[in-house]
Amino acid sequence: MVTRWAVDDLDRLLAGLRLGLTGDTPPRPPRTLRAERPTCGARTRQGRPCRAKAVPGKRRCRLHGGLATGPRTPEGRARIAAAQRARWQAWRAAQGPHPRRG
Repeated sequence: MVTRWAVDDLDRLLAGLRLGLTGDTPPRPPRTLRAERPTCGARTRQGRPCRAKAVPGKRRCRLHGGLATGPRTPEGRARIAAAQRARWQAWRAAQGPHPRRG
């Protein structure tokens, strides 16, 4: 007798194999277990070291600078600035004309 869970597991397995064989997704680096990650160690406002685990591949936790901080290259900054301008133009167009005050 085949259970519903067995069919779901088989579907997930086959989907993963298809993705891996066709190269649709790049291979992921091996994950480090949370318990194996180092602690952040940044100083908190109380003066004690932070006890949170570091972001994988980094030395600090997500609150103390371990996550991405935005574009660094001039090309990346220009791309973000252009996207922001386009967003503001779309927002202003959606708002309609500004009513005159006076």
